[in-house]
Amino acid sequence: FPGEDPRAEVVQEIHHQVRRLDETIRDLLTFAKPPRPHPAPLDLREFAERILRVLAEEPDLKRHRLELVIPYGTVVRADPQLLENILVNLLLNAGQALGSRPGRIRLEAREQADKTLVSVTDDGPGIAEDALPRLFKPFFTTKAQGTGLGLAVVHKFVLAMGGKIEVKTGPGQGATFIVV
Repeated sequence: FPGEDPRAEVVQEIHHQVRRLDETIRDLLTFAKPPRPHPAPLDLREFAERILRVLAEEPDLKRHRLELVIPYGTVVRADPQLLENILVNLLLNAGQALGSRPGRIRLEAREQADKTLVSVTDDGPGIAEDALPRLFKPFFTTKAQGTGLGLAVVHKFVLAMGGKIEVKTGPGQGATFIVV
C-alpha cells in the first residue's frame, strides 16, 4: 500500500506480530532440542565483525554505539551456529535493556590461561538483584513482550559447548554477560 494508505500501518503491525510469533516458536523448538555442537576453529574478530554488520540496522541496536574489542588473531574452537545465536541474543538483550536512550554496547574478548572470555556489556540500568537467580530459567522475563526463552537458550548453548556463563551487574551499573 502507498505510505498514506491507512491499511499500511495495520499490515505492518501484522507483519511485526507474525515475526514475533515465528521467533517464539523457533526459540521454543531450539530450547526443546538444541542442535548438537560441531566445534571448529573460528577467527573470533572476523566472526564478531560479521555479526555486528548484520545487526547494525536492528531497531534495538542502531541508536546505540557498538564497540568491538577483540584482538586480531583471536581464535576459538566453537560451533559457529551456536556461538552466533549466543552473541546475537546477548547483543539484542543489551540493546533492549538500554531502551530508547542512546547508550554503549561493548563486545569484548580476552584470553585467560587456556580459556577465552567473551563478554557483552551495556551501560544500561542493570539487572535487579531479585531477578538474578531466575535469569536463565525458561519463561522468566522482565520485558513486557519477552518470551523468557532468549537467555535460557543462550545458557543451554553455552553448556552444550562445555562453557559457562556469568553475569555481573548492579543497579545503574549496566550488565555484563561473560561467556567462558
